Amino acid sequence: LNDDDIERLCSLKVSPINVSVHVTDGEKRVEMLKNPNASKLLDTMKRFADAGIIMNAQIVLCRGINDGKYLEKSIEDLKKLYPAVRSVSIVPVGLSKFRENLCHLEGFDGKSSHDVINLVTPYQKNFKSEIGTSLVYLADEFYINAGVPIPPYEHYEEFPQIENGVGLIAAMK
Repeated sequence: LNDDDIERLCSLKVSPINVSVHVTDGEKRVEMLKNPNASKLLDTMKRFADAGIIMNAQIVLCRGINDGKYLEKSIEDLKKLYPAVRSVSIVPVGLSKFRENLCHLEGFDGKSSHDVINLVTPYQKNFKSEIGTSLVYLADEFYINAGVPIPPYEHYEEFPQIENGVGLIAAMK
């Protein structure tokens, strides 16, 4: 988005909006998106928050690229924007056979999915205690891959990211 687009969205109070975050580290975001302007994400989100716009954020997690310390930083940065950031979904990158001429990506297996769950769960518990919401939600696929039970229905609160495969299984029980 350019400045005019951002101002227009702010003046129209377009809310809620969904933001494809993927990573908040500016350099890593530029690298991932191959866009020199991608590093401005947090500034843009702060402008939206100041305008009273509610945001749902999504992180498409790419194994070995924006996970680990980058995921921790992203979660911490997005929590600072609460309550304007209403929810954060973390979903594994979708891989298909149609990846010719694209960068190499690895899918999440049982162990790497378990690692993501172990990284995110303490944040969820702390946020629930501190601000009254888990704020960050993992796609069902992580739990399935790790062989871990899907969290109970109540974990997903108002199911803010169900369209991203977050809590879908719990909602069907």
